[in-house]
Amino acid sequence: MSAWLSNLALVMALIGYYVTWINHPTAALSANAFDLAEWVGIIPAVRYAEPPMSAPFALRAALVCLAWLFALRSAAAERLAMRVMFGVISLALALSLRPPIAFFRGETADPNYQQLAALCLTALIGVVILSLISWHSSARRVSLWLAPPLALIGAVSAVLGLRGALEALARLQIATPLGAGVFLYLIGTGLHGALCTWLILRAQRAMLGM
Repeated sequence: MSAWLSNLALVMALIGYYVTWINHPTAALSANAFDLAEWVGIIPAVRYAEPPMSAPFALRAALVCLAWLFALRSAAAERLAMRVMFGVISLALALSLRPPIAFFRGETADPNYQQLAALCLTALIGVVILSLISWHSSARRVSLWLAPPLALIGAVSAVLGLRGALEALARLQIATPLGAGVFLYLIGTGLHGALCTWLILRAQRAMLGM
């Protein structure tokens, strides 16, 4: 039952990432986390700040953590269908960070493209490594131990990225009422991490009881 709740929490976080984070009255100015990272990345104050592109980086890092969490669930799943499903989701999330085709045609100087390429490569490497855990007998234990800190990093990244985006948009005098997406993401990652922590503690108590 706890495993299913953990899976549902992770799916909630995934939905939250792609649901509106900035719910502006003008539809064109509303954005989910992925679009928000792209949007604020073109603002000069963000693009050329020190450090540059920090808000987009944090928002995208939240997606990297989500991809890795799905890879961990794939490694820990007992059913082949669940392993494949979570594995495909983790790979798709990592690949969604790929830069535009212009980057591969030689336009590599753009800081936004550089950040996307670096995060995409990092996400893919992590997904591959975590997926290999499934071949080890202790896959479930390893995935449980890694999930809480990854969920925490994802949540902190989301908050920092959103704060940076809001500050940048405030300078442009753009209204930024929050949408449901950010809350779904934070609740999903928080619940997933808490459930994994509870499973770890329960397993440790069971071992001590032996």
